[in-house]
Amino acid sequence: MGLKQCSEKLFRGWLPKEPINHRLIHSHRLFNKKTVALLAAGSVVLGVGGFLLVSLLGFLLFPIVPTDVKIYNTINDNSDLLESINGVLAAGIGDNETGYIAGINVYIDANLTNTEDVPQQLGDYPVFLLRIDNTNPRDREGFFWYSPDLKVWPLETPEAT
Repeated sequence: MGLKQCSEKLFRGWLPKEPINHRLIHSHRLFNKKTVALLAAGSVVLGVGGFLLVSLLGFLLFPIVPTDVKIYNTINDNSDLLESINGVLAAGIGDNETGYIAGINVYIDANLTNTEDVPQQLGDYPVFLLRIDNTNPRDREGFFWYSPDLKVWPLETPEAT
């Protein structure tokens, strides 16, 4: 038995015995222009609606939180730890030379010599130690947390007067 005969035997009943009349299919009621347009419009609406639903579920399950809000929450979550360290006076967002957020600035007393008690990282962010007497007004605006030991804060620096 040849290959052609085997394949005919295998696929007998699946293939049509006579060629398909394409005119008959296109003239059928299901394939008129109105039906095709409705199917296309419904497919587009279903696709867009599905995309919006998946996007909404994605944002609900995995919300996008800005980095500064994350740092603010990290500082608030660790405020007891910061308050327990002698010489730590304030904390805020730390940025690099280009202005991008780099981590958490922890402002320490100028007389603090033992900085080993200050953690090198809070949450997912590195901690940068800065002396409080070297701060400028821009840095002071970024303080999120103040120690109770920071009782009086001058509004102007000596250089500004």
